[in-house]
Amino acid sequence: MGVDVTWAPPASDVPNTLSNKFDPWTYAYDIKAPSANKSITITPTAMSNKITSMKVNGVAVKSRASKTITVDDGTQIKIDIVAPDGVSASSYVFTVRKS
Repeated sequence: MGVDVTWAPPASDVPNTLSNKFDPWTYAYDIKAPSANKSITITPTAMSNKITSMKVNGVAVKSRASKTITVDDGTQIKIDIVAPDGVSASSYVFTVRKS
């Protein structure tokens, strides 16, 4: 059980949602993208508004702020979250798989 992971709609028939797949205890995911896509746009969304920080590929971002990332097959997008206590942290890696 989890929440949907959704990214900007692709130009082809490749799905842009991992339905009911985000689980805060799962730290690695694959994202399918059309081979022609040179970039994808993600909108990382914290499950709490009390987090200390969020980073995408090492760059600080605000929750719900869209970020466009240049991608190739195998590109990894890392999202780091620091909990309200300022110590506990989680890292999620999304690997782009082009088809």
